[in-house]
Amino acid sequence: MKKMILIVGVCTLLGFGQMAYSQGKDTTGISIAPQTLLLSQAQSGRVTVHTGVPFAGQTDVVLEDIAAVSVYSDDCGYLVAKFDEDAVKAIVAPPSATLTLYIEGVDVGSDTVRVVE
Repeated sequence: MKKMILIVGVCTLLGFGQMAYSQGKDTTGISIAPQTLLLSQAQSGRVTVHTGVPFAGQTDVVLEDIAAVSVYSDDCGYLVAKFDEDAVKAIVAPPSATLTLYIEGVDVGSDTVRVVE
């Protein structure tokens, strides 16, 4: 009986630990790179969005109202999309911007990037 109570207690603590760990994390699996957009200078020419969405040949990929320049699968099989840097910079302003990704018209998540003049 004591073992059972101990096991239930440990499992409960592990569950609360996992819940606390997952809070504050980006559960959508979306990450925008670069995380800081420098408006006054060119960076790589592209803004990349990594997702946790399995790649299945999706072609309708949009960041806010900007269509993806290229869409492909990363090494793990997840969708990655690239967007024109100048087009993204045209819709953001300091100090930060939250950008939402849509795949086939469905909101799959947002990420906030820092924006510097």
